[in-house]
Amino acid sequence: MTTVKANIYVFVDTNWPYNWVVDYVAYVLQGANIHPYASKVTVFAASDASVLVNTTDYIINVYEEWNSTSHYWHPTGFNLPLILNTLSTRVEELLGEDRVADNLGGRSLIALLVPSPTSFVNEHDYDYCQNYIDRLGKSLPNLHFLYYGGGALVRFHDFVRDPSKDLFVLNTEKPPEECGDPVIARIRQVPRRLSNPRCYSNGAISEFGMNSLKQFERLGSINFYRLDSLYMPVRQSMRYLKVSPAQSFGEVSCTDAECQTPDEAQYIISLNNLGCNGAMAHQLTLSLGVSALLFVFLTHT
Repeated sequence: MTTVKANIYVFVDTNWPYNWVVDYVAYVLQGANIHPYASKVTVFAASDASVLVNTTDYIINVYEEWNSTSHYWHPTGFNLPLILNTLSTRVEELLGEDRVADNLGGRSLIALLVPSPTSFVNEHDYDYCQNYIDRLGKSLPNLHFLYYGGGALVRFHDFVRDPSKDLFVLNTEKPPEECGDPVIARIRQVPRRLSNPRCYSNGAISEFGMNSLKQFERLGSINFYRLDSLYMPVRQSMRYLKVSPAQSFGEVSCTDAECQTPDEAQYIISLNNLGCNGAMAHQLTLSLGVSALLFVFLTHT
């Protein structure tokens, strides 16, 4: 089974009564592996993108910061243009932090939108939102949108990559696990992001070289990673992606702080001499639809 390791951005329409919606969202987050060495979550109000829960890797903080009192401090509504702007800013900030830390990423990027049955996208904003999402697909190709809401979700059909897989009904007449399990399963399917920290936000590269990412997983598990072709626009000698074990998988006993269980094995993902999308701009449009999908299967040797 794939272990969830993601940066999750949740936008909740506070038109949902708190006692109706909290268990359904919390159930999904519990299944998304919120943990200091796994997933992080930030929860926003969908009307004005004000913060309900500050970015955290502890599930207990979700319950402490998002409660029946704080829920109603935030205006009701669903403002998709503002949500998209906020996501763009937040993800760009995350990529900037990765550049400073020389980090390849290693987490998937999930936008989980929780519209109420009355939420909708204003017709005057419709084309703007579609165009914005198209641009995000080029500038932030690893950001994946999921809708988990009330009512007929066909109204959000045009704002996801695959409506058959990315729209989920939140039905408060059913138990949270019945509604939430398909959402968790979909989050599990989204590949972890691999990015080139040597790239600046304008597409320029500081210098070519090697970067590595340490990862942990239990034997028998499969993890998927996505490396977008934005990082492979030009030829470069000795350019490669390599996955190598950091130990023999025959006898696994992990004592590293990043291990969630002692039976996890460590492996290293190395990227060498990757480029950036600004290195050869005229090739960019030809390569946007192509990405490298890497899967790592850990087993005894």
